[in-house]
Amino acid sequence: DYNNVEKMKQYATQAIQLSQKANFKKGLATGYLYYGVYYNNMANYKYAMTYYVKALKIFEELKDIKSLGSCYINIGSIYGTQGNYKNALAYMQKGASYKAAANDKKGTSIAFNNIGNMYSDQGNYPEAITYLMKSLRIKEEIKDKSGISIAYNNIGLILELQGKIDEAIAYHMKS
Repeated sequence: DYNNVEKMKQYATQAIQLSQKANFKKGLATGYLYYGVYYNNMANYKYAMTYYVKALKIFEELKDIKSLGSCYINIGSIYGTQGNYKNALAYMQKGASYKAAANDKKGTSIAFNNIGNMYSDQGNYPEAITYLMKSLRIKEEIKDKSGISIAYNNIGLILELQGKIDEAIAYHMKS
């Protein structure tokens, strides 16, 4: 449950403990991944990175491309939070590639959204719009109404930053 970080930590701890007893590597990696999410939500990026890397190593061993995508996207997010956009974009692009290879359309659209936001943070609005539109197209394809609304809003924000107020309002209204 992403909205209750303490429960997330509790479940991740249980997953790690049970998976270690059963020698269940995927469960262990998933527990590490959610520990990373927990620490990321607590703004403890050092611990978050430690757990994301632990999860990444196991998912690589298991050749679990969908979960590898999640790890790379989450690591990219930390780099982005720290202002290291070069690494952020490299990790997010790799994560998007894994998500696409796993045919995880929702995950791919989230990655594209994050990449768009990274470009926006750098002031590269044309690239930001390109990736946000890619995200929007996938969200429309999978009929993700909440995701569609987020994409329209993000595109509207970029257009607003570019001074394209009428276009921005149109996207905000669609949102």
